[in-house]
Amino acid sequence: MANIAWAAAAAGARPPGGWVRSLVAAVYADMGGFTAQQLSNVLWALARLALQEQQQQQQQQQQQQQQQQEQQDEQGKQQQQQQQQGSDVEPDRAQRWRRPEAAATAAPGPEWMERFWGQLARVEADLEPIGLSSILWALAVLGIRPAARWGALLEQEVGVLAPGADPQALSLYAWALPTIGRWFARFVRATLPPIRAAAADWQRQQQQQQQQQQQQQLGDSCALNGSSAGDAQRPAPAGPAAALAQPPEEGGALAQRTFTPAGLAMLLWGINGLRRHTQLPEAWREAMIAATMRTLAAAANVQPELPPLGAPRVAAVAGFYPHERRRAAPGVFAAAELPCVLYYMLRAKASPPGEWVDLYTQLLLLLLLLLLLLLLLLLLLLLLLLLLLLLLLLLLLLLLANDPANAVPPTLQAAEPYVPHSSPRLLAQLLFALARARAPPPHSLLAACLARADALRDAGVVAPAGDAAMLLWSLGALARQAGGGGVFGSGALSAAGSFSEDAWAGDDDQDWLGFAAAGDADSGNGGGSSSFGALTGGPGANGGGAALWGGPPRGWLDAHLAGMQGVLPNMDHRQLAMVIWALAELRHRPSPSWMASFLAAAQRLLDPQQQQQQQHEPAGSSGGAAADSPTDGGQGAPASLLSVSTLLASLRALDFLPPGGFMAAAHAAAAAAVREDPSPSPAQRELLSERVNGAVAWYKLRVSQLVKPGAGGGGGSGAPTDTGRDEEEEDEEERRRRQQRRVRAAAAVLVVGASAAAEGVGRQGAT
Repeated sequence: MANIAWAAAAAGARPPGGWVRSLVAAVYADMGGFTAQQLSNVLWALARLALQEQQQQQQQQQQQQQQQQEQQDEQGKQQQQQQQQGSDVEPDRAQRWRRPEAAATAAPGPEWMERFWGQLARVEADLEPIGLSSILWALAVLGIRPAARWGALLEQEVGVLAPGADPQALSLYAWALPTIGRWFARFVRATLPPIRAAAADWQRQQQQQQQQQQQQQLGDSCALNGSSAGDAQRPAPAGPAAALAQPPEEGGALAQRTFTPAGLAMLLWGINGLRRHTQLPEAWREAMIAATMRTLAAAANVQPELPPLGAPRVAAVAGFYPHERRRAAPGVFAAAELPCVLYYMLRAKASPPGEWVDLYTQLLLLLLLLLLLLLLLLLLLLLLLLLLLLLLLLLLLLLLANDPANAVPPTLQAAEPYVPHSSPRLLAQLLFALARARAPPPHSLLAACLARADALRDAGVVAPAGDAAMLLWSLGALARQAGGGGVFGSGALSAAGSFSEDAWAGDDDQDWLGFAAAGDADSGNGGGSSSFGALTGGPGANGGGAALWGGPPRGWLDAHLAGMQGVLPNMDHRQLAMVIWALAELRHRPSPSWMASFLAAAQRLLDPQQQQQQQHEPAGSSGGAAADSPTDGGQGAPASLLSVSTLLASLRALDFLPPGGFMAAAHAAAAAAVREDPSPSPAQRELLSERVNGAVAWYKLRVSQLVKPGAGGGGGSGAPTDTGRDEEEEDEEERRRRQQRRVRAAAAVLVVGASAAAEGVGRQGAT
């Protein structure tokens, strides 16, 4: 059974769901006789089959999305004709594609996994490193988090097997361990030798290539000089060069003990998730930086492969074009791996430049000499002052060493050649990496990203909801860094630091607002100054000036928002919060029609009644709630307190008054989130509730300003004349008419049921 499962998964077969369920049941019945290798093969096969099934569903979604795009193009032409005639007709929501439910035919249940752990504990002595890596990879793919006692078993096995594992197994360990939530010190020590070997191996390969080129040039020069003896008179290579013509004896073993570019990318990915639990050794970081820098330098010298003519308008599996997953050379990163590598390299915070260290070292030596001279001349008070100055300079040196602005390696240029041929997902992830680095990116790279977004939009390529939200959010994050803290201030969005920040894959279950909340250790630099200026010149931007890079202009933002208006109904509450948060940071107010579409999409997710209708509506229904349901992961998922508070705070920052029905739905969603959302801590829940309170108070104030009567005219002393009384009566009548007009104008934004909503939220401490 283990061999059959492994063969079916390795061959890429797609058996029916009944066959997989029968296999799972048969393995469960006879698991007591499985060896360690058979257990790892079975679990790996089930994970591979589940992954293949998910890829098949993604391909079906892309076909449906392409059909939807064609229908939207036709509807767009009809809408343009209707708008020219003065009509405003909303597109038919029934034609929007719906995401199929994720199939789980290959995922084992809790009872199956409990028996699996019991059998693994009995045969753990026979477990090999490659078998353990298969188990860890399968657990991460299936999303299974083992219990504490079985996690301790894995911890013991990784600690024992990591020193003897090959680089492929070590990279799989690193990729899977953050999902399991474990940290192993011996694992880090085991990865150090192959990382150093990878750096040395690539350096040796470069030297070999240079020497071979020199030999070829020398041979060509001899041929051009007209040597009569031919090849016999050519000088033989020297001893070292001749030895390098063939690989050394240990070359084969060394090549097997080094990381490939894919292994380095997986190792960097996993170590970033694990480094929260402990500090990385300095030797490990230096070796990893050296190995990655060599591979990135090789990638910068290789021309990327152009997409074939007639490439599909929508992205391939997982959102990337096929040429982005292929390698231009064996020793370089693929285009799809570059965002991950750049992101974690920037977060490694390499040491500052050498001239800075030398300068401050000389200053410290001079201060020490001055201190020795003043020990004989000055009093104790002056000595204490100089010691304090010395401590301040030491602190400044430490700050410079840890400043990420000084730690940006020159490897960002390696990504620029890939931008003109990137897919929407790769483009969004590159901008996300630049935003998360919290350092000034190259202006040419940012300009190339904006130009590529224009080209994709002009070509009719529609980015998925998650990629569109990530791209706009990244621009807002860059604007926040350039503008000194953003419109929310330094602490208004610091309430959700415990949310996940790993949003690289663009999965719907990732909470990208974790970085918007500035909750990790690097967020302190988010409000600092930057050298590339603000990203937009919207209202309230102090003149709208960007110093060096002007950022996306208003025309670019308007065109980008118009292009993504069709995917707003496909977004979940987190992605909608990301979009409006970015617009608030960019200080850009969209058109009224765009805001109407945005509020309609958000209100469907905030209204509990509509959510219940969506959950109970049959899947085959062509209208009603099924047509209005969010189709990108938000269906059935209640809005979190972070999303609701971010929506309201962003609308307040944009000074946009939503309709009363939206505010009532937001009140109800906030009250439900306070009762049911367990993710925020009490302190975070209090801070998010204060943000909701501030938005509600602002809304009531703005409504009251609309209906407030105007100030009356001043009166003179003494009794008024008859003419004066007539004028006062006319003024009073005019004031009454103005008051009636204000009341009618404000009727569209009055809160519906505000007292009931305030009472429901007030009991939970949010209002």
